[in-house]
Amino acid sequence: MSVDGKPFELKGVTFAMPIKEDSIEASFKELQNMGVNAIRNWGCGNDTQLLLDTAAKYDVKVLLGIWMRHGRSGAEGDDNFNYVKDDKGKEKIFNESIKWVNKFKDHKALLGWCIGNEVILNIGPEDEKVAYAQFLEKVCSEVKKIDPNHPIFSAGAWTIEWKYWKQYTPSIDVYGVNTYGWGATALPDELKKSGIDKPYVLTEFGPRGEWDAPKDSNGLKIEPSEKEKVDTIIQGVPKMVKANKECLGAFIFNFGRSTDHGGVWLNFKMGDSYRPYYWAIREVYTGQKAPNACPEIHEFTIPNSVVKPEDWVPVVLKVSDKEDKDLKISFNCNYREKGSRQDRDAVKALNSRKNDDGSYSVQAPKDEGLFKIYAYCQDSYPNLSIAYTSLFVTKQGSNAGEPGQKAQLPLFVFDNTTPQTKLPYIPSGLMGNFKDMKHNMECTDNPHSAPNCIEVAYSANGEWIGLAWQSPANDWGGEKPGGFDLTGAKTLKFWARGKEGGEKVKFGFGMIGREKKYFDTAKKETADLILGKEWKEYSIPLDGCDLRRIKTGFTMFFGGQGRPITFYLDDIRYE
Repeated sequence: MSVDGKPFELKGVTFAMPIKEDSIEASFKELQNMGVNAIRNWGCGNDTQLLLDTAAKYDVKVLLGIWMRHGRSGAEGDDNFNYVKDDKGKEKIFNESIKWVNKFKDHKALLGWCIGNEVILNIGPEDEKVAYAQFLEKVCSEVKKIDPNHPIFSAGAWTIEWKYWKQYTPSIDVYGVNTYGWGATALPDELKKSGIDKPYVLTEFGPRGEWDAPKDSNGLKIEPSEKEKVDTIIQGVPKMVKANKECLGAFIFNFGRSTDHGGVWLNFKMGDSYRPYYWAIREVYTGQKAPNACPEIHEFTIPNSVVKPEDWVPVVLKVSDKEDKDLKISFNCNYREKGSRQDRDAVKALNSRKNDDGSYSVQAPKDEGLFKIYAYCQDSYPNLSIAYTSLFVTKQGSNAGEPGQKAQLPLFVFDNTTPQTKLPYIPSGLMGNFKDMKHNMECTDNPHSAPNCIEVAYSANGEWIGLAWQSPANDWGGEKPGGFDLTGAKTLKFWARGKEGGEKVKFGFGMIGREKKYFDTAKKETADLILGKEWKEYSIPLDGCDLRRIKTGFTMFFGGQGRPITFYLDDIRYE
């Protein structure tokens, strides 16, 4: 990439800081300290002039966003726009977009235009997706006429939008990919398979997101540790960005001030405090180590993680700091299950106390449900490290009631010698678009262990599907006793392969919530596993799981992948 006729190595972050006269210069000084030379935002407004002028002053380029409305509620908001039917609405979007291009096309801070963000992901019907891609071409082609000097980008979730852009939106110059974790390693191959000869930029990049996270034993999505977040940047940028010639750079997510659930997960600053993630970005962009070490959290757990409302609960917190002995420790919580979007995102303080032996206890929230509990550990620099665990609050407390039937280990959910009618769990829990799924429990096509395996065939291109192995069969409401006491099991293991390779499936166990009479005493789920064509064994560790009554012995979930898929399972067992 070149800018103003000179080579330009893009070192970007996404920018969501307040754009105000009294604070914006401080934000750009931070960007300079981090070695950032480009920022990306998502839309234009009355404050865009100040953003661009300040960026120019600090020699930072701006990939300027032009917002395209979404077709349904999603992570980006609660819009519901129809690109097939709403011609007046499209005219308004078009005119607004062109207004901003005419206003800012000659600004020296402008790097390019990023028109639209994850729009096709947030549209349901196929005809509306096509209509959007065609409308996007109308906007992009007009922008290209008005401003031939700056490239046109559009940002999509993973590669979902590529086939639409390729067919309907040729005026896009650079494909923007929003991807988190290590998925970006596959992008060069995706580019080749798609037959696309355009460069790409990681328009959002960062640690593994909530949508890809496995679940813990209480059913909470597991946020990456501070170390995992740091490693994603320190190791990931060289391997996934700099090593790929088709990739022009990355905008690491996110330079913002929010302290809600998403802010804790992905912001590299919180207030005036520096997260370990901040120093990782600075190191990968400048080569400079952090001037002051962040607190290192070695362990944060709640041994008794199922309690009654407002109980005082002991926690295990082990933390150290190379420079500071006296750290500021506090605890917060997030209720991710119910309420408005704002309620689900809120992070609230918990009552806590330091015990005589130096340990800590926290007071459980007064509401029932599954909570995410945070330990904030801040030094005097100020650096802030955060660890996370789960707490399930119920009036029953930790009393699981009647345990399941004691299992003899190893316990096979599926093997090749036991008749189906005598297996402990029944694959009766059909979910989603199950009319387009067939599961053959006696498939003889290359089983891992002769003579047979499970074949799962899904004929649809979209929607989603799930299948649960239940005890007793069809007990969705947890109204009947059953299940197995798997205490002593260390892992849930299974073998899997795809017919073509590349099939994405999540596996796990436990589904019935603790609000039910006979609930699963533990739940756990993998992230999306990408299956190969050859058999591979997978393991789900059971450390810390309460296995006294597991009624849902195995689960699988997958979404439509743009084509029919078939995959195989074998030798599913607890041991």
